[in-house]
Amino acid sequence: MKIVSRTLLLSTLITASTAHADTQLTLQVKGAISPPSCDLTIDQQGVLDWQQINSASLSTTHATTLPARTTHLNVSCETATLFALRAKDIAARAAEAGSGDATRFSLGTTRTGKAIGSYTIRSAASSCLVDGKKMAALMSSDDRGKTWQPVQDELSWTTSGEQLIAFSDGANPQPLPAKTAVFTLRVTPSVAARQALDFDDSVTLAGSTTFDLVYL
Repeated sequence: MKIVSRTLLLSTLITASTAHADTQLTLQVKGAISPPSCDLTIDQQGVLDWQQINSASLSTTHATTLPARTTHLNVSCETATLFALRAKDIAARAAEAGSGDATRFSLGTTRTGKAIGSYTIRSAASSCLVDGKKMAALMSSDDRGKTWQPVQDELSWTTSGEQLIAFSDGANPQPLPAKTAVFTLRVTPSVAARQALDFDDSVTLAGSTTFDLVYL
């Protein structure tokens, strides 16, 4: 009886162990690949204000160019990142009537729907910085980054939001990665002729441009 009891107990233990044994395990491999993280800011909270402009100082028959002002578009990334920038005009209308220049951003319209004027945004590599050093060369692409063309002298930003802007070492016409970059933006407004506007009431310049950072 004693031997049988032990045998039964042993059988019970073996059965229980077999019933709970794991003969198959799954190894899960997980992770997340995140895009680079970059911040985009504009000095002066992104506002350039020409304050009060006396309408008498404007030409009656042709557009009047106002003094240029500058601000800075700043890029800051966690690590060296390959990126480009693009600009898009989001104001009500594009430039003076009859102007088809892709580099002229709109200053908006009067209450009666007349185009107030336009402004240009220009950048020169000599006034821009990459990782704290003077930028060697600016480049542009009109085919979403497939090909790049060097910018001679000064870059004129375009209004469509399609042109990509990047920078290179000046020798190889390909974008370079960077951790920080500072683009100097020189903004020059041009107000339409007085005879084309309605000055019975005040006219407010209302240009608005969006800058996007695109990861390459």
